[in-house]
Amino acid sequence: MCAGRNWRRRKFDVAAGAAGVAIGRPYDLRHAYVSLLIHEGMSPVEVARQAGHKPSMALDTYGHVFEEFEGAEKRSAEAEIRAARDSHVY
Repeated sequence: MCAGRNWRRRKFDVAAGAAGVAIGRPYDLRHAYVSLLIHEGMSPVEVARQAGHKPSMALDTYGHVFEEFEGAEKRSAEAEIRAARDSHVY
């Protein structure tokens, strides 16, 4: 078994379950975070830097998200994450 899959089963799935979060893969969290950065109004270069990509790769991977949020009201990624956390604290 791949070490990454073992980590996912032993750690990630347990943590997600304890948090009550239904998420499939750790990559889904990365994609969600990058999408929040784009919604915040970060440039493709800044998003690429945060994601560890070259700007061209960020555009290839997340270009549809840049288009989706074009012209939308900018929202703070930090505030969106905090609001999501607060809504799940019982």
